[in-house]
Amino acid sequence: MPLEINNLSILNTKAMITKGGKMDLFLRRNWFKLLVIGFIIFLMFKKDFSFQLDLKSPLYENSPEEREQIPVQQPSKKPKEERYTEAAPVPQGERDQQSNIFNLNPISGGKKNTNRLLQEFKQLDEATISAFIGRFGRVAVAERKKFGVPASIILANGLLISSAGTVDMAQSGNNYFGLQCTSDWFGEQGYYSGVCFRHYENAWTSFRDHSLFLTSGRLASLTKHGSDNYEAWAKSLEKEKFYTEKNTHKSIISIIRQYQLDRFDEN
Repeated sequence: MPLEINNLSILNTKAMITKGGKMDLFLRRNWFKLLVIGFIIFLMFKKDFSFQLDLKSPLYENSPEEREQIPVQQPSKKPKEERYTEAAPVPQGERDQQSNIFNLNPISGGKKNTNRLLQEFKQLDEATISAFIGRFGRVAVAERKKFGVPASIILANGLLISSAGTVDMAQSGNNYFGLQCTSDWFGEQGYYSGVCFRHYENAWTSFRDHSLFLTSGRLASLTKHGSDNYEAWAKSLEKEKFYTEKNTHKSIISIIRQYQLDRFDEN
């Protein structure tokens, strides 16, 4: 019996050695194929893993190629608000209230106020008046070309209303035309004799607001006079209550002629 057991063990050992040899021989002959198969399995596993990650991550909803084709939306810029407003038309029910606002224009307010403006202007020395004309002549010409308001009217209005830029309103608030605060005014403000007037960041903005005011809303029809008929403009401004004191247009026309401001209407 012990001899049979030993023989059986020897046979099993030989069988194992034989199988091991065959396996070793198989590996030696097919190692490259096995390596390629393993590499393919590895790639398939990796692709499946990446695909699962893509499904879970919102950052990879599109392929890299698709993401490059998607335009990047830039944040929209908020339109810059103008620092000046127009003489916009108002409903019929509000016209009486608005006309009262215009009656507070510094060139209006009764005979006494108009006389004061004229007296202050006459007291100005010629150097101050010439300096104003020299400083704003080109600005008035540019406004004339853009809006059709005679440059002579622009300069004469500024000379008379602001006393050639010497009044507090012009000095502290760059307001050369006495335009008051209205419901559509969102810029800076200043109070003079208890009345709210518009403040501007610079002189040019005041001139631009004046041009817009004379060519929009209820005053828009004045552009029919053309950009060189200053007499018609002066008369119409008084008729439309921009000048509320009677015969103020004569003062404007007189200033234009005295300083030959109509030469700026020819440029």
